[in-house]
Amino acid sequence: MSLPIKRARKVLVNGKCYRWIVRDRPTYTQACQGGKMLAAVELYGKQGSTLSIEFKWQRPDVAISSYPNSVTPKLIESCINKAIQEGWQSDTAGPAYKYYCDLDQHRTGFSN
Repeated sequence: MSLPIKRARKVLVNGKCYRWIVRDRPTYTQACQGGKMLAAVELYGKQGSTLSIEFKWQRPDVAISSYPNSVTPKLIESCINKAIQEGWQSDTAGPAYKYYCDLDQHRTGFSN
């Protein structure tokens, strides 16, 4: 799966460039059932496995939102590092690697 070029942001992690994106609008399930915030990451300029990050908080634009929280480049960088430690291989083709992020940006100091 390839991420769209529009709205994708770049982040440099351990000398490799990645692109990441959060959907600009919630899916139907996220909006109606309070779905979790999701982000997708892939290696920039190469085909490989996509990293699917699920955060523990809900999107701020859904009907049942607990409290707003943001996804920052430093938080994405931390998730990429932890997913690599768990075994995600960004340059190897294959199914999306699912990673659950239990960090809370407000409590860890991951601002921009």
